[in-house]
Amino acid sequence: ADVRVIGCVLTGDLASTALAVAIARRATRRVRAYIPIAGDEGKHAQEVTTAFAKSLGFEVVPVTIDSDAFFDALPGIGKAMADPVGDHAAWAWDAVAKAAHHDGATLILPTGGQELFGAYGRYRTAARPLWLGGRAMRGRGHLQGLKGLHDGPSHWRDGLTGVESRLRGGNFTDIQMMQLLDIATWLPNDTLLGEHQIFARLGVDARRPFLDPALAGLAFSLADQLKVRGQTGGVLLRHWLFKSFPTSRIVIETERPTLPLGKWMAERAKALAPAVGRIVSETGQMEEPHVRAIFEATAAKKTKRLGMAAWQLFYFALWYRLHIEGADGDIETVLGNGA
Repeated sequence: ADVRVIGCVLTGDLASTALAVAIARRATRRVRAYIPIAGDEGKHAQEVTTAFAKSLGFEVVPVTIDSDAFFDALPGIGKAMADPVGDHAAWAWDAVAKAAHHDGATLILPTGGQELFGAYGRYRTAARPLWLGGRAMRGRGHLQGLKGLHDGPSHWRDGLTGVESRLRGGNFTDIQMMQLLDIATWLPNDTLLGEHQIFARLGVDARRPFLDPALAGLAFSLADQLKVRGQTGGVLLRHWLFKSFPTSRIVIETERPTLPLGKWMAERAKALAPAVGRIVSETGQMEEPHVRAIFEATAAKKTKRLGMAAWQLFYFALWYRLHIEGADGDIETVLGNGA
């Protein structure tokens, strides 16, 4: 009864779009749609999503970010995150949290919807045979094969392997196995962890209806063909959405670029390399020459994998300085090299 403004986050994926329609059908008070867009590449997707939100009767709050704003926000994000979770989606959590805090909004989040209804593309990829391009989820780390890690190339996956071993003893389908791996690892240790810590920093109230035990149990127990069918994921949720609000199809089918992290890391790689190399070397994780080599390659080749490898090393160095050594301030002050 004390909720003055309801906020939803519209990213254009299946779960957030379906949740927006459900909110519109039941809301009795003002609703604001927060639309996160990174970089100029997302302008068309922003226009499509904005038109959709307005058709639902929502007020639209664009949440945009560019390279400078992203790096400026990172010390605050890193400080809020007690664990070294380097998910760059944290920029969206942070930007939405700040906007919702300013508006006094209670957020209704789509967290868990993609996992429980089988909507992620990685489930479809993992379900395909190898000869059709199938591959295991998270089968290779971004730093794997780049040399220099003191604990070897694949120990990062020990936790995932342990969960997979325990799950094999249950009576689960292949799709459910992949969902459970996400539910046991990705969801609590990345998405929920990041959302909770960043929203809690600003005291933003957040609700997650997809994680209600009754709804979660129903979604997970659905037959595999109601989750994944051929190249289509989230089959039942998609059917409900398109039947309830047919114009939502254009939102789902509009290509929306992800955060251009590889490009942004490549642009700053040379400036960041000395400090990140020194800090990572001091922690005993990797020798400085190996770190510098990754950053130099990132600046030269600008591939997604190299960009993500550089990002993980950079974020770890930032987190270490903030939480272990007690640094504070902007990026240059925290890293201590005028990067």
